[in-house]
Amino acid sequence: MAPRLSWPGLVAYLGIAGVMAVQGVRIVRYDEVWVGGNRWAAGALLVIVALTALLFVVGAMTRTPLVGDDTRVLGRRGGLAVIALTLLGLAIVVVSGLDAFKVWPSWMAIFVPYGVRKYEDAYREGVEEGRLVAEALREERER
Repeated sequence: MAPRLSWPGLVAYLGIAGVMAVQGVRIVRYDEVWVGGNRWAAGALLVIVALTALLFVVGAMTRTPLVGDDTRVLGRRGGLAVIALTLLGLAIVVVSGLDAFKVWPSWMAIFVPYGVRKYEDAYREGVEEGRLVAEALREERER
């Protein structure tokens, strides 16, 4: 069975999804983006933010890590999709000439899936080590 997200990983995914939702609200409310004639760029950024938030919400709801070694598509390609969406958003900002760096804090979204994976791997190693130590102590007592 493929590893599932632990509670801290779940909270991290929901937290970044919340940040992305706030980002979407900021894009909608940022008047300079919509009035300046770059509506296509603002709309594209809004779609990118929504897709990134959706990836994290789906990962959290299914307890599937976005970076993993399992056979599920989300686990194999989720981290790459987050990176691709963030880079696409950056390219749109650069091409359109928007000063939207004020409304684009999704750089942290790139690091969350990989950070959660490192945390979960270390957690599982610690649990396994604790189990082995407890088993060795139990065998020692039985002798």
